[in-house]
Amino acid sequence: LVQRAPDVIVLPRGEKGVITLEKLRQMTGWRDLAAVREGRVMTISANLVNRPGPGLGDAARALRGAIQSPAVQRAVLARKHQ
Repeated sequence: LVQRAPDVIVLPRGEKGVITLEKLRQMTGWRDLAAVREGRVMTISANLVNRPGPGLGDAARALRGAIQSPAVQRAVLARKHQ
């Protein structure tokens, strides 16, 4: 993941909670990612992405919303102009 240097990270959010941005910023490797440093970590319901079926359309829309956020779009444009 560190070598890929993603512009955004989307994590599943379940009943048992989710790893917070603050926790990621404390974890070796994760804290070095620009997406983590700059707060481009999104969560979506684990139920959407972990269950095959008719809800996959909802999962796709949730993922699209995460990666099309203004912060992510600015990061993508900045990377293209490096």
